[in-house]
Amino acid sequence: MRNTIERIVNQCNSDVLLKLVKLVKSSSPIQNQSSVSDAFVIYSDADLINLNNVIQRIEVAEGACSDKDIKNLNLKRCTELISFVAHRNSLQYIKEFKLVGFSRLETVKIESGCFSKAEQSKFELNSCLALKSVSIDNACFVDCVSVVFDSEL
Repeated sequence: MRNTIERIVNQCNSDVLLKLVKLVKSSSPIQNQSSVSDAFVIYSDADLINLNNVIQRIEVAEGACSDKDIKNLNLKRCTELISFVAHRNSLQYIKEFKLVGFSRLETVKIESGCFSKAEQSKFELNSCLALKSVSIDNACFVDCVSVVFDSEL
């Protein structure tokens, strides 16, 4: 006990904290679950509230925001958006998905099963002049009634 008190007073740490620090230092770093390390990751509908104009990369986690009550995804506040990725089976009930006027948007990737359960859904990608890549996997927009890809120069 006396050794512990002396260590706390003299070295500003305790045995328990010292062991914890050594454990953390020796363990491998926690891996970011996103494929882009600086992405804003949406895990639930609560994360949608935090979308803002400084976010450049958005990733929607696998299966996220696939509740029947989540029908809208509004990214208008994300004016600096460069990349959007929807991982498998996310955003399944979104009825209308628009990416319009994002001047910096370069990449859109929608993995399988996204936007797959909404009836008469709509997808629009318009006036995104920096766009380099669009990838949409199988089983997306299953009951889609309107798809618009356009560019205004």
